[in-house]
Amino acid sequence: MAHTEGTDGVIYVPALAAIVSVMMTSLCTEYYQFILAQGLLGGLASGILFAPAMTCVSHYFRRRRGVALGLTVTGSSTGGVIFPIALTRMLKYRSLGFGWSVRIVGFIILVTMTVAVLTLKERLPPRRGAVLLPSAFTQRAYILTTAGIFFMTWGLFTPFFYLPQYALQQGMGHDLADYMPAILNAASAFGRVVPGLAADKVGPFNTMLVEGTCTGVLLLCWLAIRSNAAIIIFAALYGFFSGGIVSLMSPCFARITPHMNQFGTYLGMAMAVLAVAGLTGTPICGAMVQSYGGYSECAIFSGVAMLFGSLLVAWARLDIQAGLWQKV
Repeated sequence: MAHTEGTDGVIYVPALAAIVSVMMTSLCTEYYQFILAQGLLGGLASGILFAPAMTCVSHYFRRRRGVALGLTVTGSSTGGVIFPIALTRMLKYRSLGFGWSVRIVGFIILVTMTVAVLTLKERLPPRRGAVLLPSAFTQRAYILTTAGIFFMTWGLFTPFFYLPQYALQQGMGHDLADYMPAILNAASAFGRVVPGLAADKVGPFNTMLVEGTCTGVLLLCWLAIRSNAAIIIFAALYGFFSGGIVSLMSPCFARITPHMNQFGTYLGMAMAVLAVAGLTGTPICGAMVQSYGGYSECAIFSGVAMLFGSLLVAWARLDIQAGLWQKV
């Protein structure tokens, strides 16, 4: 969030914490240790890093903000392709084992994080005053946008967690099923850039509506997918359209922020709400899979949540600008 110290100054401690969380994970042997190292420390570090990074990038762009932020968030998709494949390969070597396989990932993150810390600088002066701006929640467009993206996030990550298991259930081989997250993330990398280009032309809210609707329809179509080829095509399409939702969150909040030096606070407060959806969405689906023994219920839950979120974003878009053909 924006504060008196400067947005870029916030990243030093969480950047170090993110690296420490990976290194500590390499030493874990008990379940609770993984929760503390990767879940708690890693989650806090990643959450604190996200808003300042997106805020700093937003300071430098106005007309091309969508594609700039889209390119920025492709980093997570690129990591989602590289790290699962690399870890899978390294874990097959007994000489490395789990500990050194994870430590190698940690050293890679150390290098990339160092580059980020040294190059990420804000352009606008930091906002003075209170850390939070509760008055944002009196703005209908902000409430609707936050609520809409909350429901989208609730259903967004289901295939990323459960598509490999679903593929195995449909008869796909283990080796190919292990590559499903990589396929999802590879398509998501393209899906985060292309919608950014579209958002600069037609507006982030208009583009978000298309991405959310297509993602919701794909989730409901998940019920009919059976063959290996269909699962792979679904993974590629879902990765592409869901990637657009991730990349367009920040441009949407930038669109409704009154002053850009408040953007970090607006985005940070919204992300605190959205984190609840990210935390609870996949466990809810996991409970459904365990209770019903299949994936139909979690697909329906995720698809309906995604489409309902799209409706709320449409309402926010109309609240900002009533004209259907306006750039919003």
